[in-house]
Amino acid sequence: MDLEEMARALVAEALAAGARAVDAVVAESDGLGVGVRLREVEKVKRARQRRAGLRVFFGESTAVASTADLTGEGLSTLARDACTLARGTAPDPYAGLPDPAELARDWPDLDLYDSALEALDPSQALTWTREAEAAALDAAPEITNSEGAEFSSSVGQVAYASSLGFTGVYRGSHASLSVVPVATRDGAMQRDAWFTAHRKLAGLESPASVGGEAARRTLRRLGARRAPTRECPVVFDPETAATLLRHLAGALAGPALYSARRLGLRPTGHATRSVGDVPSAAPTNFFVEPGPYSPEAIIASVREGLYVTELIGFGVNPVTGDYSRGAVGLWIENGELAYPVEEITIAGNLSDMLRDVEMVGNDLRLRTALAAPTLKIARMTVAGT
Repeated sequence: MDLEEMARALVAEALAAGARAVDAVVAESDGLGVGVRLREVEKVKRARQRRAGLRVFFGESTAVASTADLTGEGLSTLARDACTLARGTAPDPYAGLPDPAELARDWPDLDLYDSALEALDPSQALTWTREAEAAALDAAPEITNSEGAEFSSSVGQVAYASSLGFTGVYRGSHASLSVVPVATRDGAMQRDAWFTAHRKLAGLESPASVGGEAARRTLRRLGARRAPTRECPVVFDPETAATLLRHLAGALAGPALYSARRLGLRPTGHATRSVGDVPSAAPTNFFVEPGPYSPEAIIASVREGLYVTELIGFGVNPVTGDYSRGAVGLWIENGELAYPVEEITIAGNLSDMLRDVEMVGNDLRLRTALAAPTLKIARMTVAGT
């Protein structure tokens, strides 16, 4: 059986066992991961996974079960186990499948799959990984070490079926390449990183550019010191700006209010699901649209302030919006990056920060599910010396 047939078979088995409603997810993936450190191979790993998950409803009770045994007997056992679990769980009047009218009848091809990744030879992936690390190590004599370079890729497909008559399947792929060099000056070490990621192999940046950017980011951190304590503008680079969206998405998801049905609202469909879990609200393709300003123009607009390149810790309260995190970056003086800074804390309120965005950059890169361009916040508290 293919994945779609397995999903349908699971639904039929659970309905035959007495379930009121059922949905099933069957997924398979083939992943490759290689790594080098100091020009030597550290790992080559290939893994193939196949799993099936089943959600069943008995009256107002629900259960979810999953298995890696996709034989006919394994699927039958999964259906029996899920139904047994559901009979013993507490009732939940808000649980259930969506209204049939909410189901999609057709959907566009989002072009998420690249056959080139399925045929990729591990030796080629190792070549790219070596080239990326070499570009970083050879960039400057101060780069004396490396935490390594890694290439990873995956291809797979997911099938879904429900007792409402819906069946769908899609394929997807993903690849990434990253480098983490270490630089030393006057006995002090600094590290930074860079990565590229894309659904398609051809969409990745070249190994040389990934290694070169990782080296540039690492070298500019040498000689870091603490910044002066004050209120000032704070500029978030694209990587750190995306974390603001993550905090916002976490608050909007409202995990304590787990479904539209409980609130008497119409579902929006903004959810994700793994094989062994129930659907939950989560963002995908969530980004800040690019603005008209180059990163250089944004920095030039700041007389004195902070350019953030890394954030540390998890000091964000999603209820009050209070925000306090450790930061690393570069101090801005008279519109120019003056010197690297570390061991500082930036603080504010997430609502105020989003309201006080003064400038939005034109440097958006869609590498992950959440993304943002450079953002300038009018004023935050920077605690340093």
